[in-house]
Amino acid sequence: MNMMRFALLVLVPTIAVISLLASNLQREIVHTHDWHDVTVLGKAYIGTTDEYDEDRIWLRSARLTVDDFGQLCALIDGQPRRLDPLVHVPMNWRSIHIDTMGAIRVDAAGYMDQHVGQIALCTFVEADNEEILHEKPGRAPVVDLPSDRTGFVLQGCKMAYVLPITAKTASIVLVFSIWILLVFLHFRGPEKGEPIKSP
Repeated sequence: MNMMRFALLVLVPTIAVISLLASNLQREIVHTHDWHDVTVLGKAYIGTTDEYDEDRIWLRSARLTVDDFGQLCALIDGQPRRLDPLVHVPMNWRSIHIDTMGAIRVDAAGYMDQHVGQIALCTFVEADNEEILHEKPGRAPVVDLPSDRTGFVLQGCKMAYVLPITAKTASIVLVFSIWILLVFLHFRGPEKGEPIKSP
């Protein structure tokens, strides 16, 4: 019986606290310092396409890779999809640099800082707040270069859920910690029938 009471006194508040904290999560741009991570700071998206130049998908944040054909791709569900417009990278590349205007430069054996392409950004007439957009009838993007109007490209950054440290979230964690401590101390007290030792 005590174990059931203990479980209820811990489990129910834990679920409640997790729900409260989850409702305070915010999507923010975080720095990863990993060249593979690219995020748009703004309202635009990075375009991708499949090998048949169909089935377009647009991403607010992408994980880049280079496929076996030397094409710069975004990983979607573990599968590489070519950037649109297409960007070819030399097979002997060593590092890839993307500036805020989307210009892509590569360091490779024998040369440095070679310009190999440009990331164009896509905006939509309809107001979409989604992180990933799929192609559908009537959804046509306006393609443009990064700017104040569309947004800028941030390499080494990604979108992630972050719990902001505010008075509200700090108080939730504090109250929960005190509650768990009190429950623990209560059930650590002397067992029923066991005499309490006086000092």
